[in-house]
Amino acid sequence: MNSAAEKNGVTPVTCHAEDSSNVKPKAADSEQTLRDFTPKSLPCFQVFDTAFQYEGRRMKAGLYYLGLNRSGDPAPPKKISDPIYIEAKTRDKKSSKWGTLLAWHDPDGLPKKTIISDSTLSAAPQSALEVLADGGLKLNPIHKGLLLQYIATSDVLKRGVVVEKQGWANDETYVLPNTTISACQIESYFIASSYNLETSSAKGTLQQWQENVAALCVGNSRLLFATSMAFAAPLLRAANVQGGGFHFFGGSSIGKTLTMRVAASVISNPDSTILTWRATDNGLEGVAAKHNDSLLLLDELGQFDGRRLGEVAYMLANGLGKARSNKLGIANKPFSWRLLFMSTGEIEFADHLRDSGGRVKAGHEVRMISIPADAKKGHGLFENLHGCKTSLDFANQIQHITSDFYGSAFLPLIEFIVDNKALVQTMINDLTSEFMTSFCPENADSQVKRAAMRFALVAVGGEIASFSGVTGWLKGESIRAAGHCFNDWIQHRGSIHSHEEAEVISRIRTAIVQRAHLFEHICGQNQIRSPLSNRLGFYQDEAFIFTSEGFKEVMSGISIDFAEQVLKRQGLIKHGIGKERPRRRLPDIGQQRVYIIHSAELERCDSVTV
Repeated sequence: MNSAAEKNGVTPVTCHAEDSSNVKPKAADSEQTLRDFTPKSLPCFQVFDTAFQYEGRRMKAGLYYLGLNRSGDPAPPKKISDPIYIEAKTRDKKSSKWGTLLAWHDPDGLPKKTIISDSTLSAAPQSALEVLADGGLKLNPIHKGLLLQYIATSDVLKRGVVVEKQGWANDETYVLPNTTISACQIESYFIASSYNLETSSAKGTLQQWQENVAALCVGNSRLLFATSMAFAAPLLRAANVQGGGFHFFGGSSIGKTLTMRVAASVISNPDSTILTWRATDNGLEGVAAKHNDSLLLLDELGQFDGRRLGEVAYMLANGLGKARSNKLGIANKPFSWRLLFMSTGEIEFADHLRDSGGRVKAGHEVRMISIPADAKKGHGLFENLHGCKTSLDFANQIQHITSDFYGSAFLPLIEFIVDNKALVQTMINDLTSEFMTSFCPENADSQVKRAAMRFALVAVGGEIASFSGVTGWLKGESIRAAGHCFNDWIQHRGSIHSHEEAEVISRIRTAIVQRAHLFEHICGQNQIRSPLSNRLGFYQDEAFIFTSEGFKEVMSGISIDFAEQVLKRQGLIKHGIGKERPRRRLPDIGQQRVYIIHSAELERCDSVTV
């Protein structure tokens, strides 16, 4: 068989271990001569893992070109670069977009891999060289043409399938930048070169992570819930639910970022895994795609442009970027992903959106759920300090241990999911039902139930991780933590009704509680009045009487008919609505139709809906 390499008079040869990503430079005391490695056919390319001797000279390890001189005798070897290995020929699932998988070590000894597409090698060879150089490959610029030839003429039997991003390539295969976990060993999978120079890292063993990080989450609802998020993200596909996010908000120095550190420690080094909203502003779609079927961590929401926040919340949850055209006007394929994301900030998501002139929609709060970071136990974010004297000491401990133990918990969970597909599916269904029955009221609005389903998924993620032996937590810990956070969300939200209905009730409550001074007290005949110029209404006999104008001001931007129907349905007004509203003779106004809300009814509504 005549290969492409043979047609060009070059035989590519590599001398290295089967898995080149684990190749380490060998000791120089076992150097051999070129003759010990030289193949029978020349010219050829050859990779030397170690230094070797050539005519009494010590030659460094690397990729060499072994050619012939004009007399037909072996010429001195030409070093092209440091050792670089051709691991496989790659293509997509449709057997198109062929390329070559290359592996090497950078000057720090870190393993690197990338895929150079055949089209890039042919049309833009300089770009291929730049990718390798950026990845730390030391190459000889004089012989860069030989490096391109080495790649182009490679004749390797191993094949691999290229996927666009990390995550589930199918129901049985999860692809990561530096490894693939699969129940089917028929094919190898690799991530396209635009992603795969970044790899996850680990420090410490799984047992050390359990004893030092996971153990401190017990008794701390926010920490345990955040950690469970990292375990829940790979379950989105099996659960067949849309992605979405959670936002922890509260004052500075309350410990919000520590929720991210414990969650990040599941996957990789927190210092490189946690991103900021500001840093991802222009490239958020690409960043989201890199975190497909995983957890995206975004700190400091207040740094992000609030005018774009609503759009971005929809985009991250829906998993699809914008369609853009290239220079020829042809539409490029947009980024896509499926993920959970966690955010932190001093300000609530809805407030940041409003402060920037945006309008909060029902879909926003379902896609990005705001949870108060303060656990209301006097220790900020924490409830259990695990023997520490102060919350500051406990925070410092978490900061320290998440720098020492990380990246050992994620792969074992993926392996369990891959090896126990049917069991995992059953657990998802059963545990989701258990959570919804235990914590979500049957009469809750569909928006609340959708949010509850995401809380349930996080609970399920933690429970499956515990069942598989990854966390060391007792059964039910994750469900309890998720339920605690869900109840706190409902408490802060103020209602189990729809966003629109909750907004109506919230505005009435705000008007009565925070703006009570704008209701003029209706005095008796012998009492002196204190008229108000900007009043919302009047107060008499434990009842707040809204004028028509005052009610419209409170409900600005909301349909008056809708607001009336909500208040009537919730029993906050007992009288008719619309033209059936009662008339009252009011000071300085005379006869006018009004809205009457009794304090007792508002208290009853609070106790029922929260």
